[in-house]
Amino acid sequence: PITGYIPDYYIEDARDKINIYQKLSSADNFTVLDELHDEIEGEFGKMPEEVNSLFKVLELKILARKAEITNLRTVTQYDGSRTITLTMGKNMQPLQIVNLLDFNDKWQVSGSLLKISLQDLGFNWIEALKEALQKLGETKIGKKPAKT
Repeated sequence: PITGYIPDYYIEDARDKINIYQKLSSADNFTVLDELHDEIEGEFGKMPEEVNSLFKVLELKILARKAEITNLRTVTQYDGSRTITLTMGKNMQPLQIVNLLDFNDKWQVSGSLLKISLQDLGFNWIEALKEALQKLGETKIGKKPAKT
């Protein structure tokens, strides 16, 4: 699973760290996220991998929200394989699901869940998941494609 955080060696002051987390949690679009990225690097220097991972998580969160996904998680199966599970929001439209399946037919639909194995997303699964979320967000009826 992808996780991210701000290590103590990167931002030592607890107040600074809390302030950054608050700003990051309120980022609701890529423009704000990019500005925060530049602000953090400008103040604290080159980001370690843990913080870069945190930004990847936030990108997925923004795309999921635009696509009417209410929960996104990785689940480890009994055989050790991992599955990405997306919970569809009540406003999810059939066209969104059709577009996702056209993009990658390995997705499984079960009730309000969309599932796919990490293996079926491929080696660069984070980028593939971002693309899938973009496809879901682009096809909402009556709305323009989501810009990222």
